[in-house]
Amino acid sequence: MAFSSIWLVSVFVVFSALPSKQLHYLVPMLPAFALVVARVLSRSRPACSVAAESLVPALFALVGIFLLLLPQIPGLAKLQWVQSVRMDWGSCVLAVALGLAVAVWRWRAVPAAALSAAVVAAVFAGFIFFFRYVGLAYDLRPAALQVKSFNEQGVPYVYVGNYQGQLNFLGRLTEPLPVLATAAEAERWALSHPAGYLVSLEKDKPEDVFYMQGHREYWLVFRRADQFGRLKPL
Repeated sequence: MAFSSIWLVSVFVVFSALPSKQLHYLVPMLPAFALVVARVLSRSRPACSVAAESLVPALFALVGIFLLLLPQIPGLAKLQWVQSVRMDWGSCVLAVALGLAVAVWRWRAVPAAALSAAVVAAVFAGFIFFFRYVGLAYDLRPAALQVKSFNEQGVPYVYVGNYQGQLNFLGRLTEPLPVLATAAEAERWALSHPAGYLVSLEKDKPEDVFYMQGHREYWLVFRRADQFGRLKPL
């Protein structure tokens, strides 16, 4: 118990001190958290009131309500994927909370099996709905296949901006993807390759382009070389 507690607290303190914060930084804490919770649940404990036992389903209900209100929350509502979230995600979590509330009403406690099943169900629903609403913003296979098509047809193209290799594996590219760092270099390239295409990641949704798709909170754009004047790479 002491080892798991030290593990849990020390990792939390260390990652809290880092200047950048990401949700997945908490993953190293999950094993320690699971060991602590298992230890607590294995101990015999005095009977609690129904109100105290109702705290767990109440927490699940708050998460469900948060998901229902997600598209209206200031700061989050501006994200593209948040705008596409529907009521089904939050409704599923609320259904889990209702199931726990029924367990509390029937057994006057939250059984460990019911709590475990509720957590698994909520996480499973989270994976399904998260990737339903967010997955397309991270699926670069269509763009990678377009690049592969350029290679097979011998069409000249170039990526403009900070390229991080995100298309190579998905497109099964056998050669390095050509990259230019600035829009000025792209202009010179476009003038010498009038039949080519410029690929860039841009903040604003463009119009009249050869191909585009949402990527994270940006747009991955394929435009003809004669449109280099509209290029606005990040």
